[in-house]
Amino acid sequence: MSTIERAREFRRDGSRAEKICWNLIRDRRIDGAKFRRQHPIGRYFADFACMSRKVVIEIDGEHHACRVEADARRTAVMEQLG
Repeated sequence: MSTIERAREFRRDGSRAEKICWNLIRDRRIDGAKFRRQHPIGRYFADFACMSRKVVIEIDGEHHACRVEADARRTAVMEQLG
């Protein structure tokens, strides 16, 4: 499966919290910032990313409570890539 196909799947199958967040930040609603959904950064997909301001928003549910180390690695990679 290609990166584009995976991103589309993630967008389609997003959690309720992701859908609520998207409705709040889409269409440049926050200070004109353009966010992308399920944007690939390295080998990870950011739930929401504003490339011009280098901001990433991650909506992590309960399943991430036991994935502290994996989340730290994801954060480190995203920070290294700017």
